[in-house]
Amino acid sequence: MEILYRSEYDRPPEVSFILLDWGCRESFHILDYFARQTVARQRYEVMWIEYWDRRAEQIDRAFDEARRAGGPAPVDTWVVMHMPPEVYYHKHLMYNVGIALARGKIVTIMDSDAFFRPTFVESIIEAFRRDPFQVLHHDEVRNMDRRFYPFNYPAFDEVTGEGCINWTGTTTTGLADTSDPLHTRNYGACMSARRRDLIAIGGADEHIDYLGHICGPYELTWRLVNFNRREVWHEGEFIYHVWHPGQAGDENFGGPHDGRHMSTRALAVRSSGRVLPAVENRAIAMLRKRLTGCDEPETLMAALISPERIQGWVVDKTRLDTAVADSWGQTIRLHQIRPERDGQERAGRARVRRRQPLPGLDWVVFRRRPERSEPVLRAATKLRLVPLLALLVLRQWLGLRTDPGVKTPRGGPVRRLRRLALRQRYWMRRCWHRLCVAYLNGADEVAFYGTDGYIRVARVLCRDVPLRLCGVVPDRPTKRERIAGCRVLAEHQVRYVRGYILLTNLRRVKRAYRRLEEMNVPKERVMPLR
Repeated sequence: MEILYRSEYDRPPEVSFILLDWGCRESFHILDYFARQTVARQRYEVMWIEYWDRRAEQIDRAFDEARRAGGPAPVDTWVVMHMPPEVYYHKHLMYNVGIALARGKIVTIMDSDAFFRPTFVESIIEAFRRDPFQVLHHDEVRNMDRRFYPFNYPAFDEVTGEGCINWTGTTTTGLADTSDPLHTRNYGACMSARRRDLIAIGGADEHIDYLGHICGPYELTWRLVNFNRREVWHEGEFIYHVWHPGQAGDENFGGPHDGRHMSTRALAVRSSGRVLPAVENRAIAMLRKRLTGCDEPETLMAALISPERIQGWVVDKTRLDTAVADSWGQTIRLHQIRPERDGQERAGRARVRRRQPLPGLDWVVFRRRPERSEPVLRAATKLRLVPLLALLVLRQWLGLRTDPGVKTPRGGPVRRLRRLALRQRYWMRRCWHRLCVAYLNGADEVAFYGTDGYIRVARVLCRDVPLRLCGVVPDRPTKRERIAGCRVLAEHQVRYVRGYILLTNLRRVKRAYRRLEEMNVPKERVMPLR
C-alpha cells in the first residue's frame, strides 16, 4: 500500500469523504463538485482509494491545475493499495482503509461517480451538529438517459427531468415509499457516521460474502443501529447519478443476496442484533482496542491488508468447467485458504462457490403489510406441478436444457432422472420463494420475462399467492398474442407494471437485464429466478 499524497491540516477536518476506485472510473467529475461547496475547503477531507495499481491521470492533471491556480489540492489523501491483479475487489476492505486513515470526526462513504449541490457538505455537518448519535443517509436521484454520457455536467433540473426513474417532483420515490423502502431507497449511495462509532463496531465486515458487487455501507448502518444509533434519511439534500456503461455492476461477481441485490448477510444483521463484524480488519481492531501503535499510520497500513485472507479472494477464470454462474452471469471460481491448527497457513483444496441457498423469508421481507401473511402452498397446487416437472425433466433429458449450470449427470438412467428431477424441483421452490417475497414486500401484481418453461410453473404457483398476473415480456420478438396462457406485453407497456418483473429465464440473464433497462424498467423491480 502506498500513500501518493496526504495534505497537512492545522486542525482536523470535520468530515472525511471516502471515494473508491478499482480501476473502473473513467470520469472524475466528483472532484469538481467538491471544489464548489459552501463550506471552507479546510473543513472536509477528500480521500481517493485505488484498489489495484492504477494512478489515474485525471487526478494528476487536477493536481497540476490546482498548483497553477494556487488553490487547494483536489484530493487530500490519495492511496494506491497495490493489490495483486488476480485478487477480486472487496469494497469493505477499501472502506476500512479509509476509516483507518481518515482524520475527520465524521466519515462519509459514497459513490465516487455521483455529483451534488454546493450545500451537500454543509448538510452533513449541520445534521451531525444537531444530532451526533445518528447514521445519516442521502438518497440518490438516478437518470437513465444516455445523453449525459460522457459526463457533461448537466443541470440538476435536467437530471430530475426526462429519463429520471425515481423522482416524484419533490423527493425520491424511495423517501416517499412506505411499503418497501428497503429496496426503493439507495442504501449504498451515501452513508455518514461518526468515525469513533465506526471503529467501535469493528469497521466494515470483510466476510467473503461481501466480495464484489453485492455489498455496501448499509451493512455498517444496520450494525450501528444495533449499537443504538438512529438511522436518518436527509429529506432536503440528495446526490445525483447519470447513466454510464457498467453502472449496475454488470459482469461483476456478487455474493448471496435476496433477489433484489441486498446482501443476505447484511440483512441478517437486522434480525440477529450483531454489532461486531463477522470478519474484523486487524487495523480496525487495533484502533478499537487502543493497542500499541494504533496512532501511527505506518503501523496501521501494515495491518490493514491480511496476505492470508486475500488469497481466498482470488478469481480463477481458467477452470470454467467446475465454476458456476452467479446472478450477474459471470463465471468464476474462488480459492479458499484455511489455517492449520499450529498457526501455519496452507493452501486448501479449491472450493467451488455453489448455488446460493434460498434465504429465509424473515431475512428478505421487512415492513410487510400487517394484513399480509406468508402464503401456504397447498397439496392440490403441488399435484398440478407434477406434469410440469415431468415436462421440464424431459426437455433437459432430450438436450433442450433449461438449466445451463448443471451438466447432465453420468450413470444409469434412473440416477440421471433423479438428479434432473431434483434440479428442476429446486428451481420450482426458488420460483415460489420469489413470488412470496414479491407479495410480502407489498406487490399486488407481477409480470414474467422469458419463455414458456417456468412461466407455466409460476402461473400454477400464483394460485396460492394473491398476485395479479399482468402478462409476459418475451425474451425475443414474437407475433404471438399469448405465451403459456398469459398475454404478451408490448415494450411500451412494460414500464407501467406496478409490481415486480420475474425473470423466468435461466439463460441469457445479462441480456434480459439490458433489454429491460432499454425499456426504462428500474433494476430494483427485476427479480431474477437464478
